[in-house]
Amino acid sequence: MSIIIEKAKRSQVTETQTKTWGARARDWAEYQEIQGKPFYDAVLNRCNIQSYTNFLDVGCGTGLFCQMAANRGARVSGLEASETTLKIANERVPNGSFVLGDMANLPFEDYSFDIVTGMDAFQIHKDPNLVLDEATRVTKRGGRLVIGVFGKPEDCGTMDYIHEIVSLANIPYNFDPFTFSGDGELEAFAREAGLTPLTNETVDAAWIYPDEETMLFGLLSPGIAVMAIQNYGMDIVKDTIRKTMAPYKTSSKGYYVPNKKRFLMTIK
Repeated sequence: MSIIIEKAKRSQVTETQTKTWGARARDWAEYQEIQGKPFYDAVLNRCNIQSYTNFLDVGCGTGLFCQMAANRGARVSGLEASETTLKIANERVPNGSFVLGDMANLPFEDYSFDIVTGMDAFQIHKDPNLVLDEATRVTKRGGRLVIGVFGKPEDCGTMDYIHEIVSLANIPYNFDPFTFSGDGELEAFAREAGLTPLTNETVDAAWIYPDEETMLFGLLSPGIAVMAIQNYGMDIVKDTIRKTMAPYKTSSKGYYVPNKKRFLMTIK
């Protein structure tokens, strides 16, 4: 199934995201998104997916998580603000339903999905409460909504890289991927949207690269890195990445970056 253009919500958000997150979408899909696989497996193990499960991933990226859900039998939908990125998700799940749009204005009817997920998505929007309210709206009564975030900053070797690149990106709002990573913060966030927390789990999800070239391909691919390059140039961004990753270089000249991710499963 092709991307559902008739439902698309093109806006300044989708234009900006296509220019940033879409700029290196192939590199993201090949080198960086795969770093999330252990986390995605842990989340899906809790989802109890059946062949009739209607599943929506909000901020689906290039679709690895959707592909893994589809492989377990889910009827998958995905929403993403970058059109270039969304096309790769559609390639990975040809029978999925993929829509371009802003997660603050989901183009779906109320109570449409059995499971709704947001993996590293809600907390990086300028209005996380609004996007969670939207995700809650499209979740069926008795359905599950799962929120995925980074673990505590001190548990993430990725922290310095993220903070340095965010600083260079100069994002015009308080962009903090570690929002809701502290004790009790995810639960409070969910309760504000009228959701009932069920389980909060922490997962080991190290970033692993066989060599420097692969590491650079991966860490130059996020939209925030593209914005940093636009502001300061490729050489400065590459040097920043090398500096923040230096403590994690292995004797074999690869990189092992310890990282923890967390997810909260809730019921509506």
